[in-house]
Amino acid sequence: MSDHIQQIQAQYNAIEDRILLKLNTQEGYEASAWITRRFLALLLPALHGEHPQTGESILTPQQLKNWAQRDDEQSDSGSEADLSDEAFDQAYESPSSSKNLIGPEPVLLSKITFRGLDGDQPKMALEPEKGPGLELGYDPKVVQVLLHLLEKAIEKSDWEEALQPTDQSLYH
Repeated sequence: MSDHIQQIQAQYNAIEDRILLKLNTQEGYEASAWITRRFLALLLPALHGEHPQTGESILTPQQLKNWAQRDDEQSDSGSEADLSDEAFDQAYESPSSSKNLIGPEPVLLSKITFRGLDGDQPKMALEPEKGPGLELGYDPKVVQVLLHLLEKAIEKSDWEEALQPTDQSLYH
């Protein structure tokens, strides 16, 4: 996805027993995807900087240092990383003339792929078994927002005990 995220939401759906992740971009694209408990168990360690299967750090120590510097710069400039709780409570609004980024129905996410980890703009692709998925920047701002939204969605589910996050000091 080449343009920036305008709005993102993660909401627990009790009937489906899944989290619906929705986002729209500044260019008017919209996408939605289902996050199951199994997928969330893979995603949370990845958002905390650990490989979901091996537990090894995804980023090198130098990359972690660069992340901390970018996070500090974003905090100084009043970026989205410092959004108030009110910003997270706003209702999701579909763009008036949205274009589907990955299809009209939510996709069921099943795998995570990292791209460009050795570059300046690493990406995290959240993908279904087949077909297109979501490619998001793997940077402190996106990670912090996703973690916050997922934590709020988990609070509304009965998943908390099964999903104990790893070291939370990595990105805070």
